[in-house]
Amino acid sequence: MKVFISWSGDKSKAAAIALREWIQCVIQQVKPWVSEIDIAAGTRWGREIETELNDTKFGIICLTKSNTFAPWILFEAGALAKTIDKDTYVCPYLIDMEPSDIPQGPLTQFQAKRSDEQGTWELVQTINEALKDNRLKESSLRTIFEKLWQDLEKILKELPDENVEDTEDRNPEDMIKEILEGVRQLLRTKEIESAVEETLSTLTGLSGTEGLGDGPVSRALKKHDPYLGLRGFFPNLGKKAD
Repeated sequence: MKVFISWSGDKSKAAAIALREWIQCVIQQVKPWVSEIDIAAGTRWGREIETELNDTKFGIICLTKSNTFAPWILFEAGALAKTIDKDTYVCPYLIDMEPSDIPQGPLTQFQAKRSDEQGTWELVQTINEALKDNRLKESSLRTIFEKLWQDLEKILKELPDENVEDTEDRNPEDMIKEILEGVRQLLRTKEIESAVEETLSTLTGLSGTEGLGDGPVSRALKKHDPYLGLRGFFPNLGKKAD
């Protein structure tokens, strides 16, 4: 079972990477996925993340006080919410914050868990239950959890500090505009990829790839990879921003 772990910001990212390694040690039947680690260099990140979101059965959102309005968090949370059915689970994992710190909005629809021992145990239990027939016996799961919890706890206590902007002093209208602009940027990248893919497909059908040299368009045509072509002109296109 795939477990999609969402993050935004250095502290959230460090927690996501730690969770990825730790969860797989506790429950070996799951396959945690974190974008920073699991997207190969050169892969079209927008398409890759969309695929992972569509295939996931369990989503964990590493939430901190500074990223509750981050466009990337809200974008992935929204995508996870679209996949929700009786067999899909989404859980915000609270890093140095309480459930009451989550602002009113899309994230409040999910049942959050604190990143302390009890909250993490409840998260692990929920992941295990989602495995259904492949789940571990709770007594076995508890034994493994108790042996490994201190490893994760140590990492969580040493997470990097971050500057937390007081969102209460910000104009709500400005925050909404910021979120919408971030989502628009993500959608623009996806639309560009789709348009270029269609163009490359047409060019391939009309002329083939012989005689085009070895430039970015030629390489994209030969591999039928629009993102490769885009990166030839825009090296930073598609890089994930916090």
